Amino acid sequence: MSFRLTFRLLASTTLLFFSALCSLFQRQTTRGAVTFYDSIPAQCNTTRGLRQQEVRVVHSESELREHYGLTFIVRFNDGVSPALYGTLYYQDQSLNRYCMALPDGRFAVFSDSSIDAETNNFVQEVCYPIKDCLQDPIPTPQQ
Repeated sequence: MSFRLTFRLLASTTLLFFSALCSLFQRQTTRGAVTFYDSIPAQCNTTRGLRQQEVRVVHSESELREHYGLTFIVRFNDGVSPALYGTLYYQDQSLNRYCMALPDGRFAVFSDSSIDAETNNFVQEVCYPIKDCLQDPIPTPQQ
């Protein structure tokens, strides 16, 4: 093996190891299909589907709108998972992984499943800039 290939393999392995190690120490809680993180989740630390390329922690709705430019409501049909309000910044249907930045500084990661033959578990709705979704009360997730 050439030195260059060996170095790349070693660098990739080291990066993978430290990513796995960081995810072990990341505080997370799960409610239904949603896992909440206090920092940017390692499995979705880039954007996918938005013009904004940088994932950033935000602490208010105005910061959320200013940085990401869009807000969403995601509701779940399973009766267990909480409704979410934030920016759906990462969507990968092939991996079945969806990630949201929330206005309280946290992040939510979830996947979709089928409730029955015709109903998916989650439904997403674009809020800002189309409409103000916060007029309807949204249950906030309990920790």
